[in-house]
Amino acid sequence: MKTSKLVTKGFFPEELPPPFNTKDLGKVIKDVLDNPDEYPIETGSSKKKKAIIFKVVPFSTPKIRAYRRTLALPNPLHYIWFSDFISEKWSDIISFTEGSSISLSPLRYSVDTERAIAQPSYDRITNERILRSTGHKYLLKVDILKFYGNIYTHSIPWVLHTKALAKSNRDPHGLLGNKLDWFVRNMQDGQTMGIPVGPDISRIISEIIVAYIDRELSRELGVLEGIRVVDDYSLYFKDLAGLEKARSLIQKLLRDIELDLNQAKEKVILLPEIIESEWYNRLRQFKFSNKKILQTKDIIAYFDLCFHYSEKYPDESILAYSISKMAATVFREENWPILESFLLKSLQVEPKVLPYVVKIFLSHKKEGYELNMDVIEDILNDYLLYHLRLENHFEIVWTLWFIKELEIVVSESAARELSNSSNDVVILTALDLQNHLLIPHGLDTSEWKMLLTAENLYSEHWLLAYEACVSGLLKPETEYIQENPFFKLLKKHKVRFYNADQNLDLSSIRVASKSTSLEKYRSTHEEDDEGDHDFRSMADRLRKKIKRPKDEDLDWED
Repeated sequence: MKTSKLVTKGFFPEELPPPFNTKDLGKVIKDVLDNPDEYPIETGSSKKKKAIIFKVVPFSTPKIRAYRRTLALPNPLHYIWFSDFISEKWSDIISFTEGSSISLSPLRYSVDTERAIAQPSYDRITNERILRSTGHKYLLKVDILKFYGNIYTHSIPWVLHTKALAKSNRDPHGLLGNKLDWFVRNMQDGQTMGIPVGPDISRIISEIIVAYIDRELSRELGVLEGIRVVDDYSLYFKDLAGLEKARSLIQKLLRDIELDLNQAKEKVILLPEIIESEWYNRLRQFKFSNKKILQTKDIIAYFDLCFHYSEKYPDESILAYSISKMAATVFREENWPILESFLLKSLQVEPKVLPYVVKIFLSHKKEGYELNMDVIEDILNDYLLYHLRLENHFEIVWTLWFIKELEIVVSESAARELSNSSNDVVILTALDLQNHLLIPHGLDTSEWKMLLTAENLYSEHWLLAYEACVSGLLKPETEYIQENPFFKLLKKHKVRFYNADQNLDLSSIRVASKSTSLEKYRSTHEEDDEGDHDFRSMADRLRKKIKRPKDEDLDWED
């Protein structure tokens, strides 16, 4: 693993809108690592060094129902040094994690993946569930309760070196596990409970923890049959006695490292299990006609199914899947108003669909489809105001960015509420809209200007304290960036964490342009009879569009 990959492709959470990225940070990696005394993460003499405590920028995202997850944007100076340590110890980390015989979320990466650590392959997981369950009678499904949030950082050396050895050697710069523990704690204000969610480094730490559980299970049980994807276990057994023994052992192993099972999600299933859910099979096979009247009926029927299954299976991200699937379908311009209405309705049901909805709107706007701007402006402003009052960062920033791309004006009431936000990601996005004259009234930036201090370059406001200054979105009272060697280096190399001109990749959305007849997209199987519902399927094309390669197709690097 190269340091540059973790820094440029595995830093910011992927849930952020396109302007937020860390590609520029790669420009300064060599300068930082070559000059540790100038860009330190510790202070004091060699014998009495004291770690600099950094804080993360929080970012709240929706999960299922009303539950949420808080992601983290670590300080870039600490993240560069942490990434370099991971890179240096990569062979040791891989040697430990590959001791798991059931992990389908291995620590692998490729030149073709968008993240530093590749995502697990859905197709491989499905196939392995079928193959590994053969010859067994029972399935035990378990996962770890609030896994990332409940990881005790001191347990990292415990699982790598045993608890006894780790406790007898507490030097933070001694054992590999101690140093990882030290880095994680200092990344998040010295906290020992939980690891940040979002950066790929946390994926690495989490895999170390669960690989230990896998190894101990195999050692105690002799034969371990099943799969694990991050912290989700599916284990197969020939009898209930073996299942109960494994469940008891997992519980004990987790409690030894201050973790516990999520009893609400625990299931014992008599095999064979249903591999694909009802809603997935139904929606995956749905086909849209190219003909106006039939396609209108198809759109209505499709969203009726989506909303029905969303209510029936509230723990599943049904709308996120179903709307992403629509990217491969060409919709007639005459049917756009119906589709537009359903897409806007879907935002109320499942906020996670925002990026997919934005993509579809922008791609159709680009091809000249007429959007109902008056209705969209009212809906988005109401939606923005609602989520501002709840401080739902994901919904706020994606809605703001959507508003910017459509060149809609933010209402005065939403702007006043926006002034109360203290989240750096929200503030920078709002300042960008103000800079584009899309927030003409109601925005008060006085509280935000007070956050522009030298001290905040290491706090949960580091992103605003740096980016708002170098971009000119806010003017600080003093030139404090020039007094900080690291952030001065970033400014010198024109490192930006918010690129206002960065756009979404719309290449996966199929839209019939004004100059192209829809006949170009006709299915060779579609009948002339208007009553024949032999619709054209885009499912296979969609699978090719999804950037989730199979393991065997990736050019893995060591």
